[in-house]
Amino acid sequence: MHRIFLISVVALLMTALSISASVPADLSGTWSGRSVPGGDGFPVEHPTPASLIVTQNGSTITGIFTGGEVKAARIESVHLAEDGKITFWLRDSQNYLVTAQLTVSGDWMRGRITTSRGIVMNIALKKQ
Repeated sequence: MHRIFLISVVALLMTALSISASVPADLSGTWSGRSVPGGDGFPVEHPTPASLIVTQNGSTITGIFTGGEVKAARIESVHLAEDGKITFWLRDSQNYLVTAQLTVSGDWMRGRITTSRGIVMNIALKKQ
């Protein structure tokens, strides 16, 4: 019985270590990449450059997102989960709500951004 318990604890620790190893301790820096159409919203012909400048102080994360119709907007209500999922929202240049659901893995953030107008974009950002 102790052996099964020990094996379970070791497996749990290995899982926790692999998750924490994939999420950087500090997300601060510039993340650059592109967004591409990913839903039923407005058709977009070409990938759109995007960037996220992040400042992290402990568990507090702030930043500025630029891409498409978003011209240097401050990200709000940032939440980074232990599994590397990061969520936030912002307002685009026309004051529409934009939400982001990304996953951080190593030097990459990947996921989706969705606007209140129904535009859905897949996005990939690499830490510079």
